[in-house]
Amino acid sequence: MKTRTVSSAVRETGQVAYSVSDVGTFTLGYHPGRHPEEDSHHLVVLFGDETNTEICRDWRRPLLDSPTFFGIRLIGRCTVEVDDVLAYLSRPPERRSSWWVAAQRQTADGAMADVPDGTRRHLAHTIAHLAEDFLDRPDAAELLQAHRRHHGPSRTAAAQERLAGIEEEIATWTVLAQRERGLVVQHQAWTDGQRHVPDPAAPADIERRRRWGALTHAGAHYLASTFPQPR
Repeated sequence: MKTRTVSSAVRETGQVAYSVSDVGTFTLGYHPGRHPEEDSHHLVVLFGDETNTEICRDWRRPLLDSPTFFGIRLIGRCTVEVDDVLAYLSRPPERRSSWWVAAQRQTADGAMADVPDGTRRHLAHTIAHLAEDFLDRPDAAELLQAHRRHHGPSRTAAAQERLAGIEEEIATWTVLAQRERGLVVQHQAWTDGQRHVPDPAAPADIERRRRWGALTHAGAHYLASTFPQPR
């Protein structure tokens, strides 16, 4: 494939914008998912000079300096697995496949469509070599640190929201566990021959709790058997 001139510029978000001559700009960065340990497993490739990773694949407008291959202008972004990139680069050119790249273009009537196979092959070649440069950069550790600093506030908020949900579920199961302890006492009292045994208190919002899911098989079985769905 044709050799092109490439220049790069580092963004404060930890991304690198690569300007490819006669094609356009690709902005590469680590994945902004919620698990930091998975940051470097995937790369997000924005088709243009852009740092907003919230842009989705069906983004309807071209980004600034979006890449164009043979008259086909790329729209939005794609996410690639680092292992797929490395596997692609390890194969001889005649055995390379572009299946791991997904990209879209805008048709004449404004609809979105996948790029043709030929375009995807050229795109895979370009992304693979840009990703190789990105991963091998001497400032790779600093880029990852900048990435995590940039996404820190949103990740903190998301983790706090998940924690609140977990704490609410713990509180719910604590109430239900207390009720089951009461039932153990009640059944044992009847087993021992007692006649007048008070019923254990049930949660006030038991009907709402009946519709909750569970995180474990035992918990799911408990909910299904204790609060069966109405027919």
